[in-house]
Amino acid sequence: GAAGTVLTARRLFPAGLLRFGGGLPNALAVRGLAAFALLGANSFLPLALHELRGLSLTAAGWVLSLGGATWTLGSWVQAQAERRLGAGSRPLRVRVGLGLMAAGLLASALAVLGGLPLWTVYPAWVLACLGMGVGYNSNSLYALAAAQSGESGRLSGQLANTEVLMVAVAAGVGGALIARLPLEQAFTLAFGVTLLAAALGWLAAGRLRR
Repeated sequence: GAAGTVLTARRLFPAGLLRFGGGLPNALAVRGLAAFALLGANSFLPLALHELRGLSLTAAGWVLSLGGATWTLGSWVQAQAERRLGAGSRPLRVRVGLGLMAAGLLASALAVLGGLPLWTVYPAWVLACLGMGVGYNSNSLYALAAAQSGESGRLSGQLANTEVLMVAVAAGVGGALIARLPLEQAFTLAFGVTLLAAALGWLAAGRLRR
């Protein structure tokens, strides 16, 4: 029942997650919100480009391919920053990465919905995924370093559970909107929800402690 669900959630996720408590709860919130925002938008971006802007499925797929490559590039950038700047720069790198991700996601939404030229979706999505590569991996390092001795395995499970849950929720919300509303309205609302998650993720990143 409901009581059992609450008890299970308390075992899986530490107190303070939903109120952006400092430390590990905040790192988990950042992970979930970032995944909701970028991977949620990733799930419906090609369809939106095809249906609203007439882009072929192949061309729409190239957007995702470029994004995947630049996420990898962002991971490399954060690794270089980790080596040169040290662990103390992780909270700042998370904030910068999430900020770039949110800006790229906003520009991508505007390109899809007609507020910007269609070609801008390519650099916009590259920016979003580059930021994700920097922020996501820096956040993972921050969380694992903050774990108590012997708790790394449990924390890794919490990070994975948070990500899977939020991606599933994002895909479900997007799918429900697309199924029930006219396409332009549905995609506008779907982008709005993912942008809200990106903004909340950036705010949560601002509360990570050095």
